[in-house]
Amino acid sequence: MKEKMTLECTETFLAGAEDEYGTEWVRVYEFRFPWNDYHFSDHRFFVVKHRIMDWDNACWDVFFNDLRSAMAEFGKEVNRKARYGDGRIERIYGKPKYSEEWKYVRDELVPYCETSERNYSPTNPWDAPGMKVSDFIRGVL
Repeated sequence: MKEKMTLECTETFLAGAEDEYGTEWVRVYEFRFPWNDYHFSDHRFFVVKHRIMDWDNACWDVFFNDLRSAMAEFGKEVNRKARYGDGRIERIYGKPKYSEEWKYVRDELVPYCETSERNYSPTNPWDAPGMKVSDFIRGVL
């Protein structure tokens, strides 16, 4: 039996980066369904989109169930470098820009710590003084 479903979702821009000419960009979005549906294991997912103006073959979308995987892909793309014929190697994108919504979801990237005190050790390095999420996931502030 086929069942036709119409899902409504909200797309939220979380982070993005562009090249210096504004012709190539990569962005990460969060999609949320307005309800939990039994057809899906979760009511939210993340999409990393890559676009090049006037070049459809190089555009792609990658879907993720969790923010950590999406940001790892985003970080990998944002840190991509171009190699030129004269031997130069340069980053393609400028510094990533994060939206206000980013503040609400970035805590998902920090591993959960059960202790209330800031106990850092080899098994709990993210609580060490001066550490931040970008020390564990490239491209994330």
